[in-house]
Amino acid sequence: MRYVSRAFWGLALVLSSFAVAQTPPRDAAMRAKASASLLSEAPRVLFYETSDTIRRVYGVPFGGGVNASDAFSTFVTRYGNLFAPGDSELEFVGDQDIMNGKFVAGYFRQRVDGIPVDKGHLTLLAKDQIGYPLVLASSNVQTVHRPLPVAKVNAKQAVALAKKNRPSLKQFTDPELWVWTGEGQHLAWAFRGENPEIVDHEYNPVYHPALCGCSGTVAHAPERYYIFVDAVSGRILEERNEVFAVDVSGRAQGWATPGFKPDQTNNPPTLQDLELIRASITGGNNAYSNATGHFVIPNAGTANVTVNLGMLGQWVNVVDFQGSTLALSQVVTPPGPANFIHNPAPAQAATAQVNGFIQTTRVHNFAKAIIPTYPGIDIAITCTVNRNSTCNAYYTNSTINFYASGGGCPNTAYSTVVWHEYGHFIIDMGHPFPTGAYHEGMADVTAAFCGDTPWLGEDFRGPNTGPLRSCYNSITYPSTAEAHTAGQVISGAFWLTYDELKLTEGNPAALERA
Repeated sequence: MRYVSRAFWGLALVLSSFAVAQTPPRDAAMRAKASASLLSEAPRVLFYETSDTIRRVYGVPFGGGVNASDAFSTFVTRYGNLFAPGDSELEFVGDQDIMNGKFVAGYFRQRVDGIPVDKGHLTLLAKDQIGYPLVLASSNVQTVHRPLPVAKVNAKQAVALAKKNRPSLKQFTDPELWVWTGEGQHLAWAFRGENPEIVDHEYNPVYHPALCGCSGTVAHAPERYYIFVDAVSGRILEERNEVFAVDVSGRAQGWATPGFKPDQTNNPPTLQDLELIRASITGGNNAYSNATGHFVIPNAGTANVTVNLGMLGQWVNVVDFQGSTLALSQVVTPPGPANFIHNPAPAQAATAQVNGFIQTTRVHNFAKAIIPTYPGIDIAITCTVNRNSTCNAYYTNSTINFYASGGGCPNTAYSTVVWHEYGHFIIDMGHPFPTGAYHEGMADVTAAFCGDTPWLGEDFRGPNTGPLRSCYNSITYPSTAEAHTAGQVISGAFWLTYDELKLTEGNPAALERA
């Protein structure tokens, strides 16, 4: 199937734009030659195109090599022109095991004269078997041609321009030259600017999308942007928001919120086990609890000891933004027992802490059960609850954050909201080229399959109001909607596939396969 973009390309180009995104005749001819060659090798191979650009190669196995790296490099050498890279090169970044040894993914980054091309990348997927046949090529390669323009704005000036445009930013990384591929293609200085504090800031309707994915004038959140400044004109081309958010409310844990609803009158807390929480002896050893909450701490003596239990676990460190983080201790005579119950008289702020602990641990274990070797997530991620705002939650810089109740919304530290934000962390750690809609869509997929529910953020608008988003939706590809909405293409595709698998495989097997 082929989709053609209806976007109108303007006839005029600004001075600093040195190439357009449509495919020139020379590149089209090279692409046609490469596709004919591949079709002669694999006659049933299929191509998916948008705007005369090949974005997917799939259908039947194609290519191969003596190992995965050889299969990847051979394909790029022989068929790289399928994706019309122009004068750029595709540089191998690395590979990664997928689905416990069933596949190997290979990643390529696009460069021209050594300068990276923004969003320019190619992902190849090979079966992990003899011959390493490829089964998918997924391209976001851009057509770029020499010569590149000469930079007239230096790195220091670029940072000054960004700071002038957004005075609230306090920290900046060192700028690097990139080829920006937004409106046309520009040589640009690229760098991060951030303010880690909670701030009030106005939205620019073009570059500052609202955290909730809706219109608004002010947000309460840290700021972190990947900024592109035109190296010729000094114009700010883009401020790419790197604080990923979802518009929901939440809840907490010992006594924690059950099911998928938030901490509200129709869903009171229940007593729940705390898995993988850290228990410690003052001046001695520590241990993590098992699935039923039981722990055994190694101890060398028989004298009384002080046993401590906070909100630190193997995979999460809960912090209360507005108050004290829950902490218990008691003196016991070995062998004890030292029994603890957090939040025995349930209160919203404490429940949010317990919820954050339970649900973060749960979604981490869910991800690792699927891919035990998944990189980067085996850390105690900081989970900050009861932030001093309402109706939102967000992920940024390897932290997940949840707001207190108010404004008609519950406390956002609860089940699917926690799983969604942790989903952003999973994507950041394992995918080298995530985009906004992909981030949001796969975060929704994480939440849906972690709980086996198509609903995200149930009752975030109040009791019995239903979900914030659903995997059953009418969003179709391609979508030009904002990231939260466009991402529903992905969650919908996964969930409808799951529904079909249930008809043939049954529920447990379908969930595992999906």
